[in-house]
Amino acid sequence: MTDDRNFRSHYYEKVGFRGVEEKKSLQILLKDDPLDDQKLAVFCQRFPVPVMYRQLVWKVLLDILPVHQSVHQFVWQQRSEQCNDLQRSLKVMNIINDKTPQDDVIFKMYLLQEGLLPLEESCLNDIEDAAVYIDLANAACEMTEDLHEAYWLTFRIYQLREKHSELLDTMPSSFLCYLSKEDPALIEHLTILRCCKSLPYEKWFQSMFASVFPVSTVERIWDRFIGGSHKFLVFVAVAVFLTYKMQLRSKKSREDLLNFLANVPSENCEVMLAKASELWEKYGTTKAD
Repeated sequence: MTDDRNFRSHYYEKVGFRGVEEKKSLQILLKDDPLDDQKLAVFCQRFPVPVMYRQLVWKVLLDILPVHQSVHQFVWQQRSEQCNDLQRSLKVMNIINDKTPQDDVIFKMYLLQEGLLPLEESCLNDIEDAAVYIDLANAACEMTEDLHEAYWLTFRIYQLREKHSELLDTMPSSFLCYLSKEDPALIEHLTILRCCKSLPYEKWFQSMFASVFPVSTVERIWDRFIGGSHKFLVFVAVAVFLTYKMQLRSKKSREDLLNFLANVPSENCEVMLAKASELWEKYGTTKAD
């Protein structure tokens, strides 16, 4: 039986259905009540979450919904009402209208909820992390058409990011360390061009790649981050440089190299994610990281 199961797994992977058995495993986990959030987190670390279950899994792990499925409908109704109240208040104050972009609405809802909404519209750009929050909100709006879901996803993932802000601050140095181990020649080239301190990795880490890759790739990265593998972001960045090392080595000026990284090509996202996963496994990163 074991050999037969291993054969099926190998066959599914060869024909492009690698996630068939993983999907079945997740379906079993989602039948529990209460849900086992630790097992769900481990699943997120190891496998891409199927699209049809991603919102539910994320909501539970981000504490938008409780582990007790019997009260999900009631809790979500309360969450939705809170969103409606925030929207109504902003409309009454003439701060938003029906033409206001969704990511902007979400950002202003957050500011109102946290008591940070400035009196002057011109002051919005002065708010710390405004650009980051907008990037997260924009990605969330692409992930779901439901404004309430997008609001809570943005709010909770921003909170998670804040919780691990110290780790995020150490990621640039970790990135350079791992890249030097994987490709010393590339690090030397970056050093010669004097661009190590100007690389866009800080923006990448702070926004969790929200504005860098297509949303389908960002979802896969957020699966890991939400599941607890926060340092996976570092390995994604390293994977970008390893995937495009030939193009980067061909750049003869600091400006050309930085311009290339400002618009990372999206056609090799699967390759980059696979490489990032290999690095994550290689360096023994666990949930505690």
